[in-house]
Order: sequence, then structure tokens, then C-alpha cells
Amino acid sequence: MKAISPRIIAASIVGTVALSWPSFASAQNVFRAAPQGYYGLPARTQTVVRPVGVPVASPFAYSPYYSNADPYGGYLRGTADVINAQGNYLMQVEQAYMASEQVKQAKLDTKRKRLDEYLYEKSVLPTLEQQRDEEQRQQYLRSRNNPPQTEIWSGKALNDLLLAIQKSQTDTGAHGPAVPLDYEILPHINFTSGAPGTTDNNASMLRDGGKLRWPIPLQRDAFAKERAAIDKLMPQAVQLTIAGNLDFKTVDGLTKNVEQLRRQLKANVADMGANEYIQSVKYVNQLSDNVKLLNQPTAANYLNGKWEAKATSVGDLIEQMSKQGLRFAPAASGDESYYNALHRAFANYDADLARLVRK
Repeated sequence: MKAISPRIIAASIVGTVALSWPSFASAQNVFRAAPQGYYGLPARTQTVVRPVGVPVASPFAYSPYYSNADPYGGYLRGTADVINAQGNYLMQVEQAYMASEQVKQAKLDTKRKRLDEYLYEKSVLPTLEQQRDEEQRQQYLRSRNNPPQTEIWSGKALNDLLLAIQKSQTDTGAHGPAVPLDYEILPHINFTSGAPGTTDNNASMLRDGGKLRWPIPLQRDAFAKERAAIDKLMPQAVQLTIAGNLDFKTVDGLTKNVEQLRRQLKANVADMGANEYIQSVKYVNQLSDNVKLLNQPTAANYLNGKWEAKATSVGDLIEQMSKQGLRFAPAASGDESYYNALHRAFANYDADLARLVRK
């Protein structure tokens, strides 16, 4: 076998190294000949070997030398990654539990603060009973000092004063001075019991045995038929009510004729002035209320004198109303001035009673 020249062996090694290591392939490497006598050969002239450039391999490319160098490294690194991920997961779970507990504590703290605020407001705000007493006091002051005329005519202002006076007399046992009442006032004042099933309607049209006084606009011929039927039925209804024998036929006849009168009034509105129409509508409404009052269980008391005021002073009137459980009903049309006079008398009595209580 022919021996291989050392020069050929050296060239092969250089080529292999250049191909295996990318950094050698791209650089300008200079190899010099071995010194004289290194391989037992005579010295030669200097030889420069310049390898041909080889493409550099990608750092992410598969390298058999790397995997073969450490066969257990990949397994150990994968196991470490799994353990690290598991640890991170457990830490995140514990952090979530801690955040949930913090939210629960914050909710409890908010609930406690709400309760503290509720108890504080409850301690400083007035109770419902205190609010009710304050509202009654304000209504009483309004009704005593300068109430609107409509509240006097509706009986509200008089009822507020009546309630305040009755309470003061019950609590203190004191009674106000004698405040006389004109004998012409009380016959024009209406009363009611205010019991369930009753209304505050006045019974002004049931007085005088049910004899009606028609306003001038309703005295026209267009309303003659309804007027005649009502004039006939109303006295009968009053007599039957006092006797306790009121029947359905009489009440039904009154109701139908009053409604027919209302329809006739609307049909003739073009022939009437604005004031005449308003006056007529008001009268028809009062007439309807008096007919409804006949159906109440206490209707006879309006007519037999049981609820008739028989007092000569404010104190006597208050005593009578207290015994019978009465209160004031609205004024009838034309009786407003009598209500105003009675309110002034009640206000004077209340003021004198307040001065006696303060002493």
C-alpha cells in the first residue's frame, strides 16, 4: 500500500475543520508550512491555503453534535420546565384565594359601615311619629293663623282647630273663656260623623223638609220636567228617611232625574253664560251629593235634629261635637260667610286657651 503524504493529511484536516466550524469558513485563515525537519522532510517554500467560503448554518438548525453531546439535557430541562409551571400555577391559585378573601373582607367592611351610617341617621332623624306630629302642628298653625278661604269653606281649617283644642283640653284639663256665637251662624253649619261608609257632604238641601231653592239659571223651561220630578221626590225622600222607611224606588227616581238634569244642562250650555253654567253645575253636584247622603246609615241624624248644633258659645259647641263624635262638613253654596265667622270665633278661643295653658 502506498503511504499517504503528510501534506495531503494536513489539507484534509484543514478542510474538515473549515466545514465543521462556521467561524473558520468565513474568516481568512492562513496556514504555514511546518518548520524544516518537523515531519522529517526538507523545508519547502511557504504555502498559503485560503478555503473557499461556506454558507453559515442557522443557529436554530438541528445539530446532531449538540444532541449527541448531552442525551439527558433535553429531558432534564423539560422536567424543570414542568416543575416550574406547576409552581407558578400553585402560586397563582394562592394569590387568587388571597384576592377573594380581600374582596370578602371589603364587602363586610362596607356592610358594617352601612349599618353604622343607618344607626347614625336613625339616631338623628325624626321618627315617623315625630314627623306626623310635626305635620299636624304645621297644619294647625296654618289653619289658625291665615288659612285659604277654600280650606275654611271645606271644613278643613275648622277641623284642624277642633282637633287641637280637644287635645289641649284633654291633656291639660283647661278650658278657654266663653266666646259667644251668633244664633244665625249655627243653622248654616254642616256636620258629619266621618264614620266608615259616610261622606263629608253637607245636608243643606235636605233641610226645610226637602224643599229646594233652585238657582235662576235652572228655572228655565228647558229644565222644567226634571225640576218638577225632583221637587216631588225630594220631600218624600226626606220624610221616609226620618221615619226610617226610605225605599229604592224613591232614591232611584231622584238619582235618574238628577243625571237627566245634568245631561240637559250640557245640552243647553250654548244658551247660557259662563257664570250661569258654573253656578248651575255646582248646584247639580250638591244635589247629587245630597241624594247619595240619603243612602248612608246616619242620614236620619241630619234631619231629625240629633246632629243639630244647640250651642251658644264655642266651648259649648266643642263639647257637643266631642260627645257626639262630629266634625265639620263642607259649606253649602251661599253659607261661606257663616263659616268664616265661625272660624274667627274658633281662632280666638284657641288663642285664649293657649294663653291659659302657658300660665
